[in-house]
Amino acid sequence: MALFYQPSEDTYTLLDTIRAQELKNKVIVEIGTGSATIINTLLQYNHCIATDINPYALKNAKCDAIQSNLLDNLQQTGIDVIIFNPPYLNERIVRCEQMVPCEKCLDIYSYAGGQDGNEIIWQFLKTVRTKEFYLLVIRLNKIDLDSVPGYNVRVVRQKVILGETLYILHGVRER
Repeated sequence: MALFYQPSEDTYTLLDTIRAQELKNKVIVEIGTGSATIINTLLQYNHCIATDINPYALKNAKCDAIQSNLLDNLQQTGIDVIIFNPPYLNERIVRCEQMVPCEKCLDIYSYAGGQDGNEIIWQFLKTVRTKEFYLLVIRLNKIDLDSVPGYNVRVVRQKVILGETLYILHGVRER
């Protein structure tokens, strides 16, 4: 069992999409950094911050790192872009009873998205306040793009991997 989410096809699909945006001179936060593959790639031209609930994942980041559950420990003022490859599978979310989460719970945190895999996604969407975000979802998550409060959201990439359709959403704050 890995102590953090290992890069996979979804990681690389999101990374390719972000690279195509040619983000430069931005303050970028990756939520749930896992392997830190995405945020470490963006370091050359941006100020980057990695967050994760998992302290082991933060050790992968070559930038500032903050232990946080979603946006809980972040001041969003001054952040230009948030990138999030959330836990999106239709698996029950667990709450670890230990003060420091056990390895089993850390593993579950990396993929379990709750009912329809979208509970964590909606927690994020209800609290995000930055200028823009990139979010990976799957068809199962049933995200209505018109129901994201305060943002214009569109699909910027779609890819089928092993029978599952991935969508990369780009949200831009309404003025």
